[in-house]
Parts: sequence; structure tokens; C-alpha cells
Amino acid sequence: MKRTFQFLFWVSMIVYSNQSVAQCPTVTETITDESCTGACDGEIQIDITAGTGPYTVEWFDGGGTSLGVITGVVATETITGLCSGNYSVDVTSAGGAGSTTIWTEDFESGINGWTLNVPTGVNGADNNYWEIDDDEAGMPAGVCGSAGNGDESMHITSVFNPAGGAAYDAGGLCGILFCPQANVRAESPNISTIGATGLTLNFVFIGNGDGLLDNASLWYNDGGGWVQLDPSLKSNMCAFQGQWTAYSVALPASCENIANLQIGFNWTNNDDGVGSDPSFAVDDIEIVSASGGPGCTTNEAYVVGSAGPCACPITITETITDESCPTVCDGEILIDIANGSGPYDVEWFDGGGTSIGTSTGVVAQDNITGLCPGNYSVEVTEAGGGGGGGPATVWTEGFDSGINGWTLNVPTGVNGADNNYWEIDDDESGLPAGTCGAAGMGSPSMHITSVFFPGGGAAYDAGGLCGILFCPEANVRAESPNISTVGFTGLTLNFDFIGNGDGMNDNASLWYNDGGGWTLLDPSLKSALCGVQGLWTAYSIALPASCDNIANLQIGFNWTNNDDGVGSDPSFAVHNIEIVSTTSGGGGSGCTQTANFTINAGVNPTISNEASTNITNCTAPDGSITITANGDSYELFTSGGASVTTNTTGSFTGLSAGDYYVEVSLNGCITTSSTFTISNASAPAAPNALADATYCVGDVMADLSVTGTGGTFTWYSDAGLTTVLGTGGTLTPGTTQGATIYYV
Repeated sequence: MKRTFQFLFWVSMIVYSNQSVAQCPTVTETITDESCTGACDGEIQIDITAGTGPYTVEWFDGGGTSLGVITGVVATETITGLCSGNYSVDVTSAGGAGSTTIWTEDFESGINGWTLNVPTGVNGADNNYWEIDDDEAGMPAGVCGSAGNGDESMHITSVFNPAGGAAYDAGGLCGILFCPQANVRAESPNISTIGATGLTLNFVFIGNGDGLLDNASLWYNDGGGWVQLDPSLKSNMCAFQGQWTAYSVALPASCENIANLQIGFNWTNNDDGVGSDPSFAVDDIEIVSASGGPGCTTNEAYVVGSAGPCACPITITETITDESCPTVCDGEILIDIANGSGPYDVEWFDGGGTSIGTSTGVVAQDNITGLCPGNYSVEVTEAGGGGGGGPATVWTEGFDSGINGWTLNVPTGVNGADNNYWEIDDDESGLPAGTCGAAGMGSPSMHITSVFFPGGGAAYDAGGLCGILFCPEANVRAESPNISTVGFTGLTLNFDFIGNGDGMNDNASLWYNDGGGWTLLDPSLKSALCGVQGLWTAYSIALPASCDNIANLQIGFNWTNNDDGVGSDPSFAVHNIEIVSTTSGGGGSGCTQTANFTINAGVNPTISNEASTNITNCTAPDGSITITANGDSYELFTSGGASVTTNTTGSFTGLSAGDYYVEVSLNGCITTSSTFTISNASAPAAPNALADATYCVGDVMADLSVTGTGGTFTWYSDAGLTTVLGTGGTLTPGTTQGATIYYV
């Protein structure tokens, strides 16, 4: 009894070890909101208890994109640098002890996330294909193949006998009957092995064919692409059926502790008519972990808030020079920039908000000249980045939100009445690089299609029958919305695509617009083929420096079809576009500071009074002009524009007869006076002698008188007016004899 008790106890302990289940962690959080919107300095700290450590922590943003996986966490983990928004975390405890089955597939639920018939090479029009049903029943190892027992398997069948279970058409009659050439893979959904190590893949199968020509092979994908694990899966025969066989293989270490392991089975048929049933069938697949498998996962969701808009730290100090004179438009604004994170982008605007100038890479000072009177403003934007620079994703487009600001089908040349055209939908699914083209996978792409077959995805009408059927000539571009790269430099454009056509005649090309117009970046985008489908291909190209640090970058794809009837599908499809910066800005929030200014109109001097006097002296010019104004310089000109003299008083004397004007200057601005006419002095009228008088010898002459106006009377004794006798209207010469003549 004692031995029996000890033996049973030992067995019980083994069973307990193999079936142990990890306890789920308990997670408590401490959330620190953004200090202000755009600062992206939020933080989430989690404290983990319960469950079995060390833990695996994976953070996600609000869209479900992983922000990072941290393993070996003991009790506390923190994620920093968060903008306001939604976040979540998965915390997985260490697995239980012993071996644990971490994933199984018996196909009783049908397709259950598998992707069947992914092309991996050339396929005929009637290629062998994968299906899941009990036309080939899943059976235990050692049992002969049969059908209809209700236990479904995944197997290869044929167009020739679609209900024949794991029976296939070996071909050899393509062109007469069926063309069953096949290269197709069945791919599992993503399998999480987080927390699990020492993985083994087990399943039961039947398989035959013809060596490696008609053959099933085993593959895995650890996130780095599909890798062959076993080149050929063959079982024993059981009469005319395959004998179900158990299979086991260790998975590589790269399959451990990941969230996206996939298992795949590939079938190849070379259509040579040689080969024997069964084709291939598989059932009861499982992955077992020697470490006890993944532990329990706790998921928590969080919201990081914001304290409100950030106060932009940039300060702007201005020095304004008003217009010097009216209509000259020589005003200037000089700004000194401080604080924030430079270098800065500066954009100037007039009073109506129209941009009148930009500067990039400004360190501390910028100016704008040639300004007329009016209102102006400036926007100074600091370098972006938010985290001290370094690589960053600037912009992405997956087309999951539809058109999302794109402008489709912008004409770039001649287009026929039924031109090929751009559309965004899942008729051509956007798929990872290295995958064959397919439809209906729930991942839209932007692609070229046709009026002839609008639901055909990246299939196009090459034309050649315009006037009889369709006229598909096309020259159309799909243009992205404006993309801001402010604060970012060293830009690279990445995307996945498929593309074919006909050389440059039916062709997709890549373009960009940096604000100066559309420029060709790559003249032709062509991918490899995958059977009759395109092979999704990764593409990367550096964008020119002119695309750095601007607010209005655009990316465009142009499609041309010359309607000559020559060309092959696929046309073109693009997915998963992103622009990445190798060096982002200096760590600022990318905020913008605005300042407003006014340029005042220039002022001319003002003349408050004008006066002039004519010449009064018949022998010496003594005309004058006097200007009273607020000028700092006065210049006298003749009416013909000849400069006479300049002074700072505005008083001009000793002027000869003529017409004059004065230019009054104040700080270089000029006001012109009225025109002045300076006249010569006028000669007085001839004097009028009164009645003649007769005197006797010895009489005193006392009544020689004259009258007149306009001057002074001067008496002379000679006709030459050289001997003055006196002045005034009356002359008293005293006594005289004989006839005497006096001149006045």
C-alpha cells in the first residue's frame, strides 16, 4: 500500500505539472497626462502583481499598432513620450511548468482564419487547389484514407474531380482538357507563442504525388518571410488510399515568443501527367511548448489626456521702418526671434492673409522689405520632433479610411471616353511585400481599373478597339492631400505596390509636388509577376531636399495607357505608403507664434505760407520769395526746372524777373510750392509841367512846378540829366537871364 500510494502520488504530480495554468496578472496604472496639447510628454506606469513573473508587456496605440514589446519585466513598466489619446497594454505572465499545447487546428470550424490558395508560382487555368471538408476525412495515424466520416481535413483537390478528396489531376493534357499546373500555399492565421519556448509542430497527414514535381512541402513564417521547413511530405500507401501518418518537427527558435507565427503547406503540380493519388491532406495540427506555453494575458485600456493647448514659447521682437515718402513702398519689418527650438520657419502675410514671403532655417533674425503702407503679420514656427530629433514617421496612408483627402483622376494628358481610372477599394487588396495579388482580403488599395471590368481590381483594358468597343486611353494622376513636413528633414518615401502594363506605353510613374509644381521622381514602376497576379513589392526612394520642412508636400501616381491593345495585367496598385524622416527637428512641439505689424505711410512736408515781392529797383534786382514750411531743405528752381539755389530757411532774395518755384524737402520727401512770377520795377509816367511863366530881369523864379505819379521828381539843368538842380514838385532856381530850359 505504501508503494502504491507513493507511485500514485508521483503520477499525480506529473499530471499536475503538465496541466498547470498560469494565473493572470493584476495591473494597476498611474497616468500622467500631457502637460499641454502637442507636448507629447504623457506617461503610463503600470505595477504588476499576481501571476507568475517575469512578465511580457506589449503597448499599443489607439489604432492597435504595437508601440513596443518588453520582456523580463519584474513588477513595474513605464511608457513615456505619449501624446494625448487612447492606449492599451497586454501583460502576459510566465507560462506554466512542463509541456503545454499552445495551438491546435482540426478544421472542424472550417477555414477558421486560414488563407487558402495563396499563389507561390505559376498556376494553370484549372490549377489544383486547397479546400477544407470531409471529402477527405481526417483520420488517426495508421488508418487508411476515406471520406464522409464527418471529420474534416484540409486537402488538395482538382477541377477535374472537385469532390474527390485528396485526389488530383496530374495533367498532361493542357490545351485539350484541363491545365492543372499548381503552386499554391495554405497559410495559417497568426499564432501567438509569447512566453513559449521549445516549440514542436505535430500533425497527421497523407501525401503522395510524383517526387518533388507533384509534391507537398512544409513552411513557416516567423515574421521575416516564408521559410521552408520540410521540402517533401510523403506517407505510406494503403491499397489505393494514403495511410494517415503522424508527423513531428521542432520549430526554430525564431518562432518562440512572438505574436505572429504562421504555418503553411505548399502544393506543387508540374502538369506533366505523371503522379499518383493521394495528393495531400492534413489534420489535427498542434504546436506544443516544452516550457509550458504562454501564460495568461491581462489587457488594460487607458486614456492619456491633455491639460490644454501649449503656450508657444517663441518670442518675436520687431523693428519697424515706416514708408519714407508716399507711394515709395520702402517700408521694412525686422524681427528678432528667441526661445522655442530653432531653426525656425518664417512666413509673412499681407493684411488680407496672402503669403508674401517665406524663409526656412532661420536662426534668430529675419526681415521683409519693400513694404507699402498697411497691415502685415508673420508666423514663426519652431522645429518639430517633440523628442529631441531622430528618425520619425511623418505621414502614412493605408487607404483604410477611403479617399482620405486624395484627388483621384486628375487629367495629365489626353483621355479616351472610357479611360482607365483610379479607385480605392478591396477589389485589389493591399498586401505585404512578397505576397501574390488577391482580392477581398479586407485591406483596400488604390489601383487602376477599367470601364470594361470595373470590379476587376488592378486589371485594365489595354484597348485597341476604340470605335468598336471601349476607348480606354488614359493619362490620369492620383494626388495626395497636402502633407506637412515642417520640422523634418532627410525624407524617404516608402510603399508596397504591384505594377505591369506595357513598358512606357501602359505605365505608372511616381511624382511629387513641393509647391513649385509636379516633378517626376520615378518614370516607371514595375513589379515581378506571381502567376497571373502581380507580386507585391516594397519600394523606397529618398525625396529631394525641397520636400523638407514645408507645409504642402504632395505625392502623386500617374497612369498612362496608349490604347494600342498591347499590355498585361496587373495595371498598378499601391498600399502602405509612408514618409519617414531620418532626422526630425530639434525636439520642439512645432508650435507657431504670430505677430501683427503696421507700416505707416510716408509724410511729405507741409507748406503753411508762401509770399513773394517784385523788383523795386530799376538798376539792381531785389525780388524775393519766402516759404514757411516744416522742411529741412529748400531748393529754388526756374520754371524750366533749372536749380537756382538751395538753403535751409526758405527765404530767397535778390531775384531777377522771372517765374520760379520751390521744392521743400523733409527726410527726402518733397512738396512743391506754387509758381511765383517776379516782375521788374515799373518806370513812372512823364511829369507834367504847369503853365509857362515869363519873368523880367531880376525877378525871382519861384513857381516852376510839375505834377506826376509813381516816383520822385528830380530837376536837371541839362538834357543829359547829369547836373541836378533839386528835387520835388517845385524848383526855385533864383534869378536868371535869358531863356532857360529845365529838365524834370
